[in-house]
Amino acid sequence: MAYYSYHSSILAINAISGKIRAKTIKIERLGSYVTMESSELIQIEKVRGEENKFIIDPLFHSGFDDKKEDDGTYLKNLEDEFKSLQKFFKEVTLKVKNNLDSCKKIKAAIIKSNNEGVEIPSTLIKKFKSCRVMQVHYKKLREELEYKKSQCEKLDKRLSSSGPNPFDAKIIVNEPLQGFNKIIYKLNNPPREIELKTNESMRDKIFKLIEDEDGISKIVNINKENLGL
Repeated sequence: MAYYSYHSSILAINAISGKIRAKTIKIERLGSYVTMESSELIQIEKVRGEENKFIIDPLFHSGFDDKKEDDGTYLKNLEDEFKSLQKFFKEVTLKVKNNLDSCKKIKAAIIKSNNEGVEIPSTLIKKFKSCRVMQVHYKKLREELEYKKSQCEKLDKRLSSSGPNPFDAKIIVNEPLQGFNKIIYKLNNPPREIELKTNESMRDKIFKLIEDEDGISKIVNINKENLGL
């Protein structure tokens, strides 16, 4: 049986070979090959299978309104657009630099002709116009790049400040996980994934993200007592 949800919370009696996506997920009996994606909590009462995937992703917390685009996806699209624009801007910048000296000479020749009252050749005027078009294009492209960069920074800052704290999110398993499963925490500042592949030696009830003394983020398996729950 497969599930696919965008609700703020969901309770599944039996979950087998499907996908569940919600702010909080509670499953009575977990089978095999289930992908669960939550921004706050995944809680499992009984485990009857393996090869499951647990994903904590704070970014999609604002995407439960069907009419509103997922902010995390929108940010990724913005960043992709920025990278493409940045690459193109570098190409245009190189072209402007390579033509800088010749454009200066063309401008100087036109000024000299004006000062001497000599008719300016049409080819020289055409080249001068090409230089102007290239410079205007460069300026507009630079402004667009700066605007796109500011959009990315503002959205990234808003997501970081308004979204759930990934260090508060947790996975509670009231029975030990069977076989091999995968736990992933998706972080956005900077964008990265922290992953843990479980094994049968991990018998404690809670999986959560912590930051150790060296400032390294990692997923740990701990008792409820250690969290004061």
